[in-house]
Amino acid sequence: MLREQAQGAQVAAWKSHRRGDPARSRDGRRHDDIVRIDPVELGHLEQEVQRALDGGDDAALEVLGYGEISLVLGWPVDQPRWACKRLPPFPSTAAADAYTDTLEEYLRELDALGVQVARTDVQRVSMADGRLAVVTAIALDHQEFLGSTLDAIAREKAGVLRTGQPAVFSPQLPDAARALADEAGKRGARALDVGDEVVAMAVRFRGLAGLGIRLTTRQRSYELESALSGRHQAWNVATAVVAAERFAAAGLPTLPPEAIVAGVAACRWPGRLEALPVPGAGTTVLLDAAHNPAGCKALVEFLDELDRPFTLLFGALADKDLGQMLPDLAARASRVVLTRPASPRAADPATLAALVPAAKSVRVEARIESHAKPPVAHGLAQAA
Repeated sequence: MLREQAQGAQVAAWKSHRRGDPARSRDGRRHDDIVRIDPVELGHLEQEVQRALDGGDDAALEVLGYGEISLVLGWPVDQPRWACKRLPPFPSTAAADAYTDTLEEYLRELDALGVQVARTDVQRVSMADGRLAVVTAIALDHQEFLGSTLDAIAREKAGVLRTGQPAVFSPQLPDAARALADEAGKRGARALDVGDEVVAMAVRFRGLAGLGIRLTTRQRSYELESALSGRHQAWNVATAVVAAERFAAAGLPTLPPEAIVAGVAACRWPGRLEALPVPGAGTTVLLDAAHNPAGCKALVEFLDELDRPFTLLFGALADKDLGQMLPDLAARASRVVLTRPASPRAADPATLAALVPAAKSVRVEARIESHAKPPVAHGLAQAA
């Protein structure tokens, strides 16, 4: 029954309750003290459920109990901190919104009557029907959830592949490429390597303005303008183009070449080499959310080609591979300002300072106050 319900669904919703939290009257505090599941963890749990539905093996799930139409699962499996109930998949975001609104009203009514209710939250993950799968370049990241090797991470990501449907793969490092090809064969997916589909590609670097890309695939040629900065984005664009060319083969509406060109031109990626002018300051902030060594390497390569002096404002989570992230960036900066993001997992700026080359000027800001408008400009003003 669950398998049938999952087909074609767009949104999966989870009701979660932190184990050990006492039931109590909500009296207006409900949203203030809920600790939500990390979205990455929730997405991983959804993948485990999908794997169980596809293969009929629920060994990777910690079943705490059974409801009328769904299971209650513990997460993480090895030491559950959450009791999670996966609701029947919703056909749309609007349907999920309507359910959430109804639940909120129901809980408010219970609170008004003085009924004690366990702290409850609803979170969602998007579900795809798998008609077309795309896997971009794989790097080591989120190893605690995805695996400690490129092979393991690639096999985890291969969970999106579906039998008989196209699967478009960006150029990969060898271990990841082998794993994806192996999983595609096991699952009966029709794998397409973008490196094989691209006949020629010439990239024009335009600095903060993005890229000009002359791309020829096995199907046609394109003259593309992209606002995405950094040469590494050229292969992401090529991957998107190859995927768009496969829409008809996946049973999706065919996209004409002019729609593909317009889509590439319109694409924006906030927080990825995003240029933000600071009003009245005569300078530009380059905002980049690189959070693993591969992302920082791409950022370093972009800064080298941009060839402009810059101040580095850096903060990160303590569980990241900081020794492979910060030193190369700091070495290129005119000066370095270290701070911490607003997270209990944040790395101590004093610890980060030990990773900065000795010759560099370093300033440590234990905390940069956030402001509604504009946060980056205020942050840099405080760091100045």
